[in-house]
Amino acid sequence: MRNADLSNDQRWDAIQRAVEAGDICGECFDWIAPDAPVMVVSMPKAQVWELTRRWVHKQFTVCLDCARKGFGFDIAEQYQCQGCGRELWQWQGRLTSRCCQACSRIAKIAQQKRARRVHHDERICKRCGELFIPKRADALTCSNGCRQALYRERERAASDSRSRSIEEEEE
Repeated sequence: MRNADLSNDQRWDAIQRAVEAGDICGECFDWIAPDAPVMVVSMPKAQVWELTRRWVHKQFTVCLDCARKGFGFDIAEQYQCQGCGRELWQWQGRLTSRCCQACSRIAKIAQQKRARRVHHDERICKRCGELFIPKRADALTCSNGCRQALYRERERAASDSRSRSIEEEEE
């Protein structure tokens, strides 16, 4: 399928697919193999306006054949996609470090996991007294068994105090 054979709506749908999945060239609209190198380019705002009647900034992937023909491939720099590891070329400075929105989501989730990962110092279990490294910031016990036993001890103590207070009120 070539660019000239498509209506504006079809072109915009194909460009959206190129932006989201990175498996369609945003220029020639041919399929791109998952391991094939791509180039990330910015679509001119006038072209976006022509297709959508909106002023938005769009980056999309193109195959290297199209990149060599019309996107200044000779001055492009090579990177690696942070989401899938695909070879990535860019020529307008560093636009992005991902080849598509799917890889952006993957990289964002990985970054959030790294940010949540907290290294804690060793603590003493409130139930058995063993040293342990907690997986959570609010962990008090070394295992699920100790956590459950501590809970039952607290519940037993609370019920005993309630029964004592009821007995005192009756007397």
